[in-house]
Amino acid sequence: MTSDPGPMSRTWHLERLYGDLSWAKAQRNGRENAMLSDVEWNYVQGLLAGASPAEIARQWNVVSGTVRGVLCDVIYPCVKLLSHHHTQQEVTIRQWSDVAPALEQLGYRNYYVQGDNPFPTSTSCWEGAPEVEVLFGRGQSLADLRRQIVDEQRKVVLLTGVEGVGKTALARRFAEQLEGELGYSILWVSMAAAPLPEMVLAKIQRLLGSQSTATPRTLEEHWLQIIQIRPEAPWLVVLDEMDNVLEHQKYRPTHKGYQIFFRQACQTNHTGHVLVTSSQKVTNLCFLKNKGLPIKLFKLDGLDKQATSELLEHLNIECQNHQGCDSVQKIYNGNPQLIRFLATSIREFFNGKLSQFAELNTILIDEQMRLLLDMQWQRLSPLEQNVSRELADADRPLSISELRNRLNNPVSTGSLIDVLRCLKDCEFIEQVVGKRQGEAGYQLRPLIYKYLSDYLNYT
Repeated sequence: MTSDPGPMSRTWHLERLYGDLSWAKAQRNGRENAMLSDVEWNYVQGLLAGASPAEIARQWNVVSGTVRGVLCDVIYPCVKLLSHHHTQQEVTIRQWSDVAPALEQLGYRNYYVQGDNPFPTSTSCWEGAPEVEVLFGRGQSLADLRRQIVDEQRKVVLLTGVEGVGKTALARRFAEQLEGELGYSILWVSMAAAPLPEMVLAKIQRLLGSQSTATPRTLEEHWLQIIQIRPEAPWLVVLDEMDNVLEHQKYRPTHKGYQIFFRQACQTNHTGHVLVTSSQKVTNLCFLKNKGLPIKLFKLDGLDKQATSELLEHLNIECQNHQGCDSVQKIYNGNPQLIRFLATSIREFFNGKLSQFAELNTILIDEQMRLLLDMQWQRLSPLEQNVSRELADADRPLSISELRNRLNNPVSTGSLIDVLRCLKDCEFIEQVVGKRQGEAGYQLRPLIYKYLSDYLNYT
């Protein structure tokens, strides 16, 4: 259950409804643990809000026929099955407007709303935040973020993952949920222009309505002024694309003030939280976490097979069998942005049929994909690039000892292990079991091998 329910979470028992509709879907399909997809759940919530299929289609940027197909094939039969299960009677669903009354009769409407949003006048600043389309397969990630920030009260959460995996989209959707459901004030800060920490703190003070006329001389004084504001509503600051102030996981010399920024964010008594997105770990935050400060490191992985299939269908790609979708998920590691680029080529050159593309038995890297992979390559250190080249040249798994022998400059085992760990984190390599007595080996992922072969001429 991933979409933002907003005020409906107070007028409908959404969690119970989602679970019961998923049960009905599983019963109809004869499959245990079959859940409503994100798309199906979005359409259900649209119906509960009184939206027609045409209005739902406009909201999610799809054709109305797609919405009607999902409603007729999945939602209407599931509602009928639920009605029969609860009342032993068959409910009549002739059109979209019959769904909400039927579910109300089944007891999913909440007539005991506990008042309005306690912070109806919360102020937010979304400047620089991108618009987000429908998310697929991110329900658990949203729940995990909510648990870490709302329940566990982590002051800083670092959301990492490779370029294109959807960190920004997830952060945006999560922040929208906190604003809509819990009245959080949201400050979105794009780090594209590499703002100094003093600028971010000044924005936080303006967001919270600071009346202070004194100019802080230090970062610590900034935080003291923030503590004194004491807003009723909690607040969340999103620092999006922290990579722009980092060099190989460490702050640029001009931005070392973020060490103090994050330490104070963890140690001072305030009602806010900081969510950071970055394609690389931040050494300083890892250090503070190990010192016991309330920091959480959260790695966002690619989509699973089911979510990949749902995304391809949403992008109007005809998937006749699961094998083709599974292959796309494996080759592109469930990266939503790479899958979107692939879908564009399939629509343009293969009439939207995944089976025709799959017949070529090739890995496609178009110009847009290459630019995304270029970004990942350029973030690697010289040693990480050298190790990648050696793996490409070998064209087979190499053990740690073999890698050490192939490198021109001597490298300690500890340093090489650190490099391999970073390459695994950025999804360049994978670990395999070698043929010699089960020895661990490392090789490039097929997509990366193709990238290096075609564009960098290292093999």
